[in-house]
Amino acid sequence: QVQRFVQHCSPAQIRLSSVKYCKLCRKFSDLLVELRQPLRGIATLKHAIAVFAASSPPRSSNIPTAPSSSNNNNNNVPPSSSSSSSAPTTTTATTNDSLTSGELTTMHTDLMQLCLLAKFPKPALSVLAEDFFEVSNETSAITIKDVLCYYYYGGMIY
Repeated sequence: QVQRFVQHCSPAQIRLSSVKYCKLCRKFSDLLVELRQPLRGIATLKHAIAVFAASSPPRSSNIPTAPSSSNNNNNNVPPSSSSSSSAPTTTTATTNDSLTSGELTTMHTDLMQLCLLAKFPKPALSVLAEDFFEVSNETSAITIKDVLCYYYYGGMIY
């Protein structure tokens, strides 16, 4: 039933009750660990993370970009008169395009644990490649233990 709920739930509903959604996924993960069937929950949790990311409002951030290297050999020309500046520029980017919303949740930790127990690390690699900018107890009920376990499990997977 949890699998069907995750597959068919609305991102608008998750936005209204994100803590309960994360707790439901935690209970689901704990049950699969107890039943020694972690492989059954990997796809479901990966989808749950994607739905959670879709439910989060797009987050804009100022990301500094690297200076252009096309004008490095012309050091005598001041930056104002050259076509490309040597100072880093700032670009506004929306980070809601990827699998995650830039927020680490309890579901991420649960996914890492299930992948380790199933000895199937491949689904976790795409999540581990993402950068996290936020850890919010208000939206996902995450604890410091969850954060530490996420990075510990991630290190074991790599």
